[in-house]
Amino acid sequence: LKWNDIPLAPPDKILGISEAYNNDSNPQKINLGVGAYRDNSGKPIIFPSVKKAEEILLGKETEKEYTAIVGSKNFQSIVKNFIFNNSNKDANGKQLIDDGRIVTAQTISGTGSLRVIADFLNRF
Repeated sequence: LKWNDIPLAPPDKILGISEAYNNDSNPQKINLGVGAYRDNSGKPIIFPSVKKAEEILLGKETEKEYTAIVGSKNFQSIVKNFIFNNSNKDANGKQLIDDGRIVTAQTISGTGSLRVIADFLNRF
């Protein structure tokens, strides 16, 4: 099998929004696609609150170790509690979080996480 024999994947529909934006000649268009927040001239901006948060995090940084294969346990715990805080019991009254029935894994990016879960569901 050669590289040229592999068919192209269909165009990405989400990134197609940005492509449609770039091809639109309307001067009043607004880019609602993925990426970054932008100013009125279309340049990406970083909100002052985000810059401040980055400064705080950088100041607290103590190491550059890799996380476990499934990600940061602290991050997973925070996310799990955030998502299931108001529904911490199933229909039978059993605990969801404390019972070990919810599993989390940290992945990179939205598309990366979709790929990981798609591969998992396909396999198991």
